[in-house]
Amino acid sequence: MFLCGVRIPILGFLALASSFGLTINLAEATPDPGLVCVQNQAQYLSIKTGLVDGLMGPKTRDASRALVKEYPELKDLRALTRDNAIVWCREIGLIDDEQTRYWPNKTTPKFEFLLSNFLSDDQQIEIQNAVTFAYRYFDRHNIHLAGTIKVIASSNETELAEQLAANSRYPMRLSTARRIIRDQCRGQDLSGLNTPSIIVLCIGADFNWKQPYLGLRRLITHEISHEIQRQMAGYTSLAIVNNKNLVARMGPRWLVEGSAIAFELDALFPYLDATQHIAIFRGEKTRYSGKTLSKLTFNSAISELYFGNYATLAGQMLANRKEGLRNYFTYWKLLARMDWQEAFLKAFGLTPKAFFKEFSQGSVRSNSDS
Repeated sequence: MFLCGVRIPILGFLALASSFGLTINLAEATPDPGLVCVQNQAQYLSIKTGLVDGLMGPKTRDASRALVKEYPELKDLRALTRDNAIVWCREIGLIDDEQTRYWPNKTTPKFEFLLSNFLSDDQQIEIQNAVTFAYRYFDRHNIHLAGTIKVIASSNETELAEQLAANSRYPMRLSTARRIIRDQCRGQDLSGLNTPSIIVLCIGADFNWKQPYLGLRRLITHEISHEIQRQMAGYTSLAIVNNKNLVARMGPRWLVEGSAIAFELDALFPYLDATQHIAIFRGEKTRYSGKTLSKLTFNSAISELYFGNYATLAGQMLANRKEGLRNYFTYWKLLARMDWQEAFLKAFGLTPKAFFKEFSQGSVRSNSDS
């Protein structure tokens, strides 16, 4: 069961990490916009970085340590790398508004649309309107994007794969892009995925363009929430193909997707609060198991069997705690500094183990509770 509207398959980004082959080292020679930003921010403070080239070198590492002395709020961040440079760039700008001048999207749009000629002008406008809707929704939460997001959309899988491979932040083989698009898009009316700084929209032949608003807005809000997590927690290196390491950095799959579902439901159905969504699930005969939830960490057979309902319910239960959806932003920010379980405790006020128990028992904790 998905609550209201069309069913949108959710892939998120944990499943993508091991699909990119072994070309990741080539990225080290590619200028990174986040590193360009940090290098400029350092030079604004007369901190030497060498060339502003977007490459990670010893002078840039030394500059990051000098930046911490200038901005002590950065001291808990993981050491600067090209993968988390966007986090450093964003947080420096939030500390010192003058430094936002170096954010990558200060000179380019927050969204760059790469929309297929297979889509009519009216269809392209619908996609742009849905992106605007989602962006305004997160803007009301006072969330600022430091980097530009490319939006790729087509009804043609070959074109989607070519665009994904050509625009990927990390080098990607076309064969890999084809496999990703095939696995995510085939047979679906509407589907999507997020890789670092990219949202891909798969528009199926049977998608109802007469009433596109709900489906497009839900999907794009969902995928933008993933990108916000990336910009707050870091663009996890695709060199990390070990699931345990990936989860330590980004959290388990049920939580990554559950948070995105919580935001899409809030954006599209603001008249329903989390308690009402929870009540719908708890009114079913299904008994939800915290033990099962704890196993929905990676893509697996059991994950695919239970995932949709479990992630949605868990996401709503966490959204129903004190501070509501703001807890997710706190959690994502903490992920830039610590392991997911420690971040979870600090953000939501209980350990994952305690939450699994609460999940099994069906506790509905009001967000007005302490």
